[in-house]
Amino acid sequence: KASSNASKLLDAHDDAWRRLEASTSDSTLTYDDIPWPPCKRSGGGGGGGETLAAWKVGDLASAAVTLIPTGASKKDSKRHVTRWHPDKFSQRFGERLAEGDRARVMERVKATSQAINVRWGQLKS
Repeated sequence: KASSNASKLLDAHDDAWRRLEASTSDSTLTYDDIPWPPCKRSGGGGGGGETLAAWKVGDLASAAVTLIPTGASKKDSKRHVTRWHPDKFSQRFGERLAEGDRARVMERVKATSQAINVRWGQLKS
């Protein structure tokens, strides 16, 4: 069941990412428009397990595991590494980011990228 839930989270994230990619190039993107990677909250009240957009370091590690689960193909892994690479993200969406959100978006993109790279490195070794 756990892998099924992770698969559903990943499918929903990929769908949201496709919608972002299909959005018009002249529309402004805010922080809340970015489909941040899904993860499971570790610990916390209510037994945890609720989904959330990752941000805290532990949550970012959880998101990286959701995006690149054990056994993920090299192609799928590289897709997420490239998708969240700060330079690639900036090239693709940087001009569309709302000025007031740009620094916060790019800070989180960088942190997400770092967590994904750590995860990918763990699986490659």
